[in-house]
Amino acid sequence: MSLNGCHNRPPLRDTAIVQSGWREIFIDSEQVYTRVPVMIYISDPMTKRCVYSQDNKNDPKCIGCKHLEN
Repeated sequence: MSLNGCHNRPPLRDTAIVQSGWREIFIDSEQVYTRVPVMIYISDPMTKRCVYSQDNKNDPKCIGCKHLEN
């Protein structure tokens, strides 16, 4: 039996890096315009606690996980 993919994973981060549009830049050496993505930090809305088996706290794939809530 394999464990759940979240078993003993590192804690989730509080922020995420996402794309927020494009910025046009001029590359002087090639005399061309191009676009690059504009990246920003946002708050990560995902829950930080374990919700894998909310209805069944006896999931055998969760045994020994540091995130298991009693």
